[in-house]
Amino acid sequence: STRTPTLFPYTTLFRSVALQYLQSALDDGNTSDAVIYALDKLAGEGINNQSRTNGRLINNFPDIRREACLLMAKVPTEHSKNTLISIAIADNEPMVIAAACKALGEIGINENDETVEAIAFANRRNQVLNPTSSLALEVLNAFEALADSTENKKTMIDAIARISVDYRYVTPVRQRAYKLLKSISPSNSDDSKKKHNQKS
Repeated sequence: STRTPTLFPYTTLFRSVALQYLQSALDDGNTSDAVIYALDKLAGEGINNQSRTNGRLINNFPDIRREACLLMAKVPTEHSKNTLISIAIADNEPMVIAAACKALGEIGINENDETVEAIAFANRRNQVLNPTSSLALEVLNAFEALADSTENKKTMIDAIARISVDYRYVTPVRQRAYKLLKSISPSNSDDSKKKHNQKS
């Protein structure tokens, strides 16, 4: 108990050093099971595995989770995709969700539109609870990267349409959404806008 005040900075420093080591390892082409395991742990710490003292969460490091998610893009595997999807859905920090979406877009694995569906779900939840322009922008970037691999673009187009008309987002993000909506598929975009107008 007497060590509790010093626990936080030391554990944060330890994790920052671990991230630097992992980045160097990945830059050297090391994608061993040990490296992947460490990335998984850091990306999900405080969400997938929680440590508490007197009911207080003591391993909540969103900055670390964000950086770990971004590093996972360097390991474009099914495993990384699945880990990032779980983080995008489960995390409650917009910057971590944004990083997971960015990495998912860079990895580009979207079998059965699973990745697009997960990103849309994560953004929809955030749009209701805490609309964040930086997250919405990464969602749009990921959608653009995944558009060609998406079989049914309905979910993607609906999500983009909602961002384009949500004035809680800054103007450049809404404009980006509108342009992306037009570029993905003119016919689908028209159908989506009609449906969107009917709901309004």
